[in-house]
Amino acid sequence: GSSQFCPNPQQFGRLVALRLALLHSMSAVGDSCNGSAGSVGDPKFDITELDVLREHIGKPAEASEKRLKFTPDLTETQLEFIKRSPFCVLATIDAAGVPSVSPKGDAPGFVQVVSPKMLLIPERPGNKLIFSLQNILQHPEVQLLFVVPNTCETLRVSGLASLSRDPTLCEACAAGGEAALLVIRVQVTECYYHCAKAFIRSQLWKPERWPAGRFNIRLGQIMAKKAGKDAAWVEEYERGASERLQAVVSHYEGRVWAAAEGEKIPSIARTISDQGKRMGWLSFALVMACSAAVILPLRAATRHR
Repeated sequence: GSSQFCPNPQQFGRLVALRLALLHSMSAVGDSCNGSAGSVGDPKFDITELDVLREHIGKPAEASEKRLKFTPDLTETQLEFIKRSPFCVLATIDAAGVPSVSPKGDAPGFVQVVSPKMLLIPERPGNKLIFSLQNILQHPEVQLLFVVPNTCETLRVSGLASLSRDPTLCEACAAGGEAALLVIRVQVTECYYHCAKAFIRSQLWKPERWPAGRFNIRLGQIMAKKAGKDAAWVEEYERGASERLQAVVSHYEGRVWAAAEGEKIPSIARTISDQGKRMGWLSFALVMACSAAVILPLRAATRHR
């Protein structure tokens, strides 16, 4: 079918060469090869020491110069980068030291900048597995990778994360009138721009290089195979999944994306501004009340004269 992977001749040649190389490596290490990281490739070429790795890769042209791009807090351009970013990746570590990576996406600027040292990431309704949130409770060390469409550089931000369900913060991170379930606070410890080479090589931002259709991951079939379910179960699961995703699209089309295009200031700033307006009206009301308390008795006394 059209959704199947059909490599062009050049890709096919690479696949054949890779398969032959793997078969050669497997025969070199014996029949015990089971596909684990240490069983693919000839062990004599494994790199297990830093000195060997550095000798193979080489040294940076000027290590001290490379470090100039690292800063302990967010710079002006990095703040603007985050404001324009609709997508980031959150890396956390679980109790056993195993890393986990989770995508986060919303309208541009959905990650709120409180200060150059503090970010707020909203948590939206999802599958409730909460791997990243559980990891943060045990290991607060996190790293974020921010992406801006049509920009090949990415922004990496390291920090210490904590969770909050403060209603004020959740409301400040609302989308389409719906407050965040909770927020992830990230105290920035280091940040820097990652070079553009990966995006240039991948041609990721060139639509003319994109596949004609979306890749079908066939999640229902994967789950059915593990659970021993039939084709009818797969069809029902995938229909339900499609309906849930369409509900997200409808909500965002009607209440988030259009509003985000006209948004000039981040939500956290808007919240502060709204609070200021409310305080202004409150001050006005207090002034009027005090004036009435003074003027009305004077007018009443005047009438009695």
